[in-house]
Amino acid sequence: MRFLSTVTQAFSGAFFPLVPSLARDDPQLHVERQANLDALPPVRRAVLIGIKYAHGPRSVRVSGAHKDVHLTEGLLTESYGFRPEDITILMDDDEVDDMFKPTRENITRELGALVHGAQPGGAYFVLFSGHCEQLEEPESETGEYEEEDHLNECLVPMDAIRQQESEADYLDEKNLIVDDEIKSLLVDPIAAVPKARLTTLFDCCHSCTVLDLCHHRCNRTYSLKSKYRRIRRRLNEAFPESGKTILALIEPWTTLALERLYISIPATMKHAKFCDGYCPRINRPEGGNVLCISACKDSQLAFGNKKGGSLTRAFVKALKKDSHPVLKDLYRSINAGVYSLVRRSVRLKFKTASQKPQFSSLSPLNMSETFVLQE
Repeated sequence: MRFLSTVTQAFSGAFFPLVPSLARDDPQLHVERQANLDALPPVRRAVLIGIKYAHGPRSVRVSGAHKDVHLTEGLLTESYGFRPEDITILMDDDEVDDMFKPTRENITRELGALVHGAQPGGAYFVLFSGHCEQLEEPESETGEYEEEDHLNECLVPMDAIRQQESEADYLDEKNLIVDDEIKSLLVDPIAAVPKARLTTLFDCCHSCTVLDLCHHRCNRTYSLKSKYRRIRRRLNEAFPESGKTILALIEPWTTLALERLYISIPATMKHAKFCDGYCPRINRPEGGNVLCISACKDSQLAFGNKKGGSLTRAFVKALKKDSHPVLKDLYRSINAGVYSLVRRSVRLKFKTASQKPQFSSLSPLNMSETFVLQE
């Protein structure tokens, strides 16, 4: 007699049977397995990291980082169905157990655990509110660079700031978390799981490419240049196979003078190593989806105060108003909110302060789609 053992596994608060590979030989067992999986509650997990750096020099302290954590936790539980037990919080507070302080070891452990065993249809969310530094990228043996600006973006855990009052040499570089490592921890596991969705919020300086995602300029919607890029992208998409004329392709944009478009057909066919804003939209990859919402371009600083970071406040405000907006509307709302906060709080002191939040992704986004945390 052939015995089929049933193994149970706890996942996201629910116990369900994992049917062995023998199920492939029995269609009925396969159907039952799928029914069991379909009956499971949606998987939702989040890691929220807020670092004040209270032990470091005054100039590096981020007074609103813990506020960002609480704002985001409230949004996830009130608007997106996350339970408190679905959310892991790391904060540099004296009352927090050492296991949940945002050290390099704890951050990398929790980010890895977040997406370990990621499930199709699962929702995974990360907030990082703190500092991001840039270090020169070492040149490869071929003389090529992986970073467009030749700089690596690095998250700054609490133990990467030395406990001292002096501002000289306060950064402990060995405890930084480099963007390549972050991508390996977070992005690669999700990219391999169909319909899994990772959404990240990096409220820190120099954060646009902190996940080393391929696309960001092609996701912009707020400027005349972005409209021009969309026209060029339409040419990229349609020119190779389509018999449409250039005039037909750009007819919806005839309010723009054609002589200002400077469209060059050979240029549309040129391959770019880095996102130039003209990336053709392709069918969604079979793997998971990753959206990184960052506070600013890699070349910019991010601002905040004791009420929280400008990105987190704008993000939460926009989604409390509409929890499932169109992506381009969310992008514009966040940019408008950040602009307003920065103008009020810092532009009187820093006349040239500019902070433009960015959306980056594994493949070009369709900005007319609805923002969701879960498939």
